[in-house]
Order: sequence, then structure tokens, then C-alpha cells
Amino acid sequence: MVGSEPSGDYSELKKAKPGYKLVKSLFGKEIEIPEEWDVKELKNLAKIKGRIGWRGYSQNDFVEEGKGVISLGGTNIKNDKLDLSKRRYVTFEKYDESPEIQVNTNDILIQKTGTIGGVALIDKNVGKATINPNVSIIKKILCNSLFLSFSLTNSYVKKQINRFKTATSVPLLTQEQISSLIIFVPSKPEQQKIASILSNVVSLISSFDEFLSHTKRLKTGLMQQLLTEGIGHKKFKKVNLGFGKTIEFPEEWKIEILKENTSKIGSGITPFGGSEVYQKDGIPFIRSQNVHFDGLHLDNVAYITQEIHDKMSGTKLKSMDVLLNITGASIGRCSIVPEKFGEGNVNQHVCIIRSKPSLFPGFLNYFLISSLMQNMINSVQGGISRQGLNFKDLGNLHIPIPKFEEQQKITSILSEVDKKINNLESNKTRLENLKKGLMQNLLTGQIRVTV
Repeated sequence: MVGSEPSGDYSELKKAKPGYKLVKSLFGKEIEIPEEWDVKELKNLAKIKGRIGWRGYSQNDFVEEGKGVISLGGTNIKNDKLDLSKRRYVTFEKYDESPEIQVNTNDILIQKTGTIGGVALIDKNVGKATINPNVSIIKKILCNSLFLSFSLTNSYVKKQINRFKTATSVPLLTQEQISSLIIFVPSKPEQQKIASILSNVVSLISSFDEFLSHTKRLKTGLMQQLLTEGIGHKKFKKVNLGFGKTIEFPEEWKIEILKENTSKIGSGITPFGGSEVYQKDGIPFIRSQNVHFDGLHLDNVAYITQEIHDKMSGTKLKSMDVLLNITGASIGRCSIVPEKFGEGNVNQHVCIIRSKPSLFPGFLNYFLISSLMQNMINSVQGGISRQGLNFKDLGNLHIPIPKFEEQQKITSILSEVDKKINNLESNKTRLENLKKGLMQNLLTGQIRVTV
């Protein structure tokens, strides 16, 4: 293979299984790789270049589209893929003055400031383009470019990058550090086969992602239609919901304020002692970080004792309560308490909305999630220095009240779409875990490919 072996930390150690060798990795740990694989520093596999010194940008260097070239940076690296949805352009002069960082197909970008270590392969012709000072570009690659881009995103390289993180407010990855990254290098035919396998998995994940995004867009449109037009209605009326919102609803739907159709609108408190009184188990104590549009996320839920729970009797949860975040950055986020949730309580940032028999909880939850209601919530709390909803304004929000049976039908239709979305997300997660495992095993030779 090209280049020389890095000295020191990666020397061979004790006996490995037949056909493999042990090399020292970070913090003295050992990694087993095939005997015929090489261990190379990145500088021996490619040239690493960056926009440094006087060749940085000034405001005068930026131009409109069509009057210059694309300037690629960290915003163009998303999930270790090239993302051209956000583009900035610089003059042709800035492009011409630095030919060593002009972008070509099969070059690789690596982010060196901010979220350091993000990687993007230039897998298509992007036209004339250069890079900004926030990234470095890997060029003149002597191995398979796709294989190298996967290697740079694998866990053993990410661990090397994390080791370089500084205590400064803006993390920085130097070109010298990038050049010293260790890559395990098989033969070129094996590189190509590994890259092909991983690329196929990535393509499958992308297909799932596109279908998932399409299904979510369909759900948004379906929600708008069902929550304003209902099912089978032909006559409509214009309704002023306040805050400049005039919407058409079916004539037979009632429009009433929320508090007329609820038995409770209120939030809890933080127990005396704050987080110090939280337990490892006990009664789930729901905080704003647990309330999401797709349901309650309980992986980081806090717990309180039965005694504290009983003292906060006014905010004990009941099944089918709708929970709404009323303060902070997640204001307006809501979800419903499942039927078999059991006991629970909430803090002061989460509001319990408990429906009367006239209002089906599932319908209320979907209406609160809808863009129409989210915009109204934003209108209610707009202009407040500290984001927050008060119970009075919340209770006075106008909502449509169809017949109870129609509320249930609308909820059922949207729930079925949510089930499909959840299944797609689960399948995507399984594929991502498969990719992660394959990357670890293929890029260290634990799984060998036939060539």
C-alpha cells in the first residue's frame, strides 16, 4: 500500500487469531484487523488542504447566485452527506486565487470548526466551487474515495477526532490533526466491495427517509383537511378565530372556547428541593422534555415518591389527559397520556388539559398539534419577553367542536397514519443500526468480503 506505517501507538502487540493482527488503538486498547491490511495516517492517503491566512473571506467577497462560484462549508455537511440546500457564493477571483482548494468530484469535505468531524463526499458534479475557512478538503485520494469517506465516519475515527476537541467555546480541528487520523486500509478491490455494500445500505435508508418525509407531508395535509373540512360536509361557514385568523368550517360544527369543553386546565410545580428529590424509580414526573408531538418520550423521565405525588394531588395525571408545554423553547408541543399509563404528575412547565365528554381527547390533541393551532399559540404568546402561555389565554382559545362520533372518526384516521409513520421510523432505525454494525465490522475486517 502507499505511504509508510505510522510509528509508535499502532505497533503490533500480542498474538491474534489466525489471519489477523492486533494494533494498539486509543487509550491503549487493541483492535484486531486482517494481517494484510495496512494502517495509514490520512496524510499518506491524500492531500489535505484548507482556506487559511490571508485567503479567508471578507464581506466584499460574497456575491449573488450567477455572479460567482459556490462556497462550500459546514452548513453543506448534513448527516455526513453533501447538502446543497443552503448555498453561498463568492467571486470568481476568490476561486481562481486558490486552485489547491477548488472542489472536484470525489473530493471529501471535513468540518474543522463548530461540529467538528462532519464528512461529506463530493459525489456529483457541483460546478465551480471552493471551500470556506470552516472546512478542509481532502484531495488526490490514493484509495477508494467512497471507502475513505465511510472510514472517516466510523467510530474509531470519530474517537480520534473527539480526542482533539479543545475546551474553547468553538471546537477546532487543525489540518495537522486531520492529517494524523489513522485509517485501516485493505486492498483496493476490498475497499470497493466494502464501499458498495455500505452505499447500498445508505441508499436504502435514504429511500426510507424520503418515503417517511412524504408520508409526514401527507399527514400534514390530511390533518389540515380533516380538522377544517371534516368528513362528508358540503356547506361551510367562515369563522373568526381571533388573532386575524378566519377559517372555513362545516356549518354544523360548533365553535367554542376551550375552557367550555374542559374540566381542567392547569400545571403542576417543581417539588421542594428540585431535582435533588428525584428518584431512580417511583411515580413518573413529566417535564417539558418528555412531551413531544409524537408522544411522551420517557427515556429521561424523572421520578418522585408516592408521598410527593400525593401532596401534588391536583396535578395527578389521568389516562387521555392532553399535555401541553406552556413555557420555554418547546412551547406548544403536546401529546396525550396513553390509556394504560398509570400514575404520573407534571411540573410547572407542562399544562394538563382534561376534556369534558363533549370533546374527544384524541381530536383535541390533533387539533393542538395542527399548524392552525400552533400558529394561534404563537400569536397568544408572541411579544412576551419570556416565552409562556397563561391558563386564561389558553382557555379562551377558540376550537371547532364536531359531533362526538366525527371527532372519533377523524382521530382514528390520523392515528392510522401515525402508526404507519411509527413503523417506517422503526424500520429506518433498524437499518441505521445495521449500517452502524456493518461499518464497524467491515471497516475493521471483522466481516470479510469476497473479491
